[in-house]
Amino acid sequence: MDRLLLLTPTTQQHEFGIWRRLDHRIISDASSHGRVSIDIGDNVFVGNHRHGSLHRVGLWKARVGVWFEGFARGRCKASEACLESCGQRNCVGREWWDVGKGLLRRLSNSLSHRHLLQPGQRVLVAVSGGQDSVSLIYLLCKLQSSWEWKLGIVHCDHQWSPASRSQGSHVHQIAISLGLDYYQAVATRDVSGEGPARAWRYGILQRIAICHGYSAIVTAHTASDRVETLLVNLFRGAGLQGLQSLSWRKLLSPILCLSFRNGFVAEGVVESIERPGEEWRTIEESQISLIRPFLDSSRTEVREFCRLKELPLWLDPTNYHLDVCRNRIRHQLLPYLRKHFKRDIDKSLSRCAEILLNEQQFLESLCEVIRAKAELPYHAKYEGRKLDTVLLQSLPIALQRRIIKQFVENFTGRSIGFDHVERLRVSSLVPGERSQSRMSLPGDVELHFLKGEMLLLYKK
Repeated sequence: MDRLLLLTPTTQQHEFGIWRRLDHRIISDASSHGRVSIDIGDNVFVGNHRHGSLHRVGLWKARVGVWFEGFARGRCKASEACLESCGQRNCVGREWWDVGKGLLRRLSNSLSHRHLLQPGQRVLVAVSGGQDSVSLIYLLCKLQSSWEWKLGIVHCDHQWSPASRSQGSHVHQIAISLGLDYYQAVATRDVSGEGPARAWRYGILQRIAICHGYSAIVTAHTASDRVETLLVNLFRGAGLQGLQSLSWRKLLSPILCLSFRNGFVAEGVVESIERPGEEWRTIEESQISLIRPFLDSSRTEVREFCRLKELPLWLDPTNYHLDVCRNRIRHQLLPYLRKHFKRDIDKSLSRCAEILLNEQQFLESLCEVIRAKAELPYHAKYEGRKLDTVLLQSLPIALQRRIIKQFVENFTGRSIGFDHVERLRVSSLVPGERSQSRMSLPGDVELHFLKGEMLLLYKK
């Protein structure tokens, strides 16, 4: 029987939807008995061939299985019947490896040289069904035997279009063909908007990873995604932290309780979560890493790879909605910049993001060392943390802002923006600018301005 897992048995369980864990063999048996719905719809593309609706599902499943079985072994094992029904007799074989060896070598080098993943690790791969994620799961499967990973696939259904259920079924079939565990999360409320969708998605990914023992979550963000994120954050007036955009590796901690009622505003920090068949597990004990190993590969390279390999892709129409800022950057701004300013503008911006990432990491490390000397525990009626503002006054403004941001975010578990940080800095460090003795912060926290100190306490 397929198991339906709710997030937690607490009041938060209905806020994030549900996910399924579907074992490969159970899926295969369940499909034959009609217990698993395979709804493909009209938008499934297999290579360059568009298939119709449900009466072609059997053929579609057969071809996906044939292709991924061939990929996993480095050769094509297509049956003659399948080739005849699809009208393809030029079965590609060993040359497939030659086409993909550049991407595969680059991926392997990134994983090892940057220490992104470890041998024998349990790795959860986020797959949407598009070209980036399907290419990534294929390449990771090629490396799986040498790294001895335990791979799993997770798909997040935001319910953005009527075809989203079919998209999930498409990813589900890929998981079957690869013999991987499959997890699917379905949003039970509206998650429109890039920010709320990201908050819901990463919260779900982290919960599934913790519940099923995965220590790393891998996403298929490419160099092109990195460039788009840099431009989005530049237009928002972001600093180095925003401009360095996507990093190769980051720790996901802590998990936030989010509220649908308030548009995914964080309401608290999840302190524990229940794993199937086990006791409740404390979140602080779980260090889940978010890995982006595709950041040195462009979307154009991946698209060509998919075309030559004829990978089974799902074309998501929401990627072409021009009311979304990121889509306008992708389809309008970047083509204009390539044509009128610099042909390889993507490469230049991606290099800029990498430089900013390295400088951001250095400054963060430097500020952590300084903060360790300036920050002390506060023990009185209520426990808290205090920061020596006399030491901060001797530092450059750029370091003052970073240390205050670290100080507040480490205590509250919430991210605060530039305007909030600047208010705190001016109120505590600039003489004559303090208009109040305390200030409310997210997470039921109060900041008190004392002589020579900033004090953080939880509200009574």
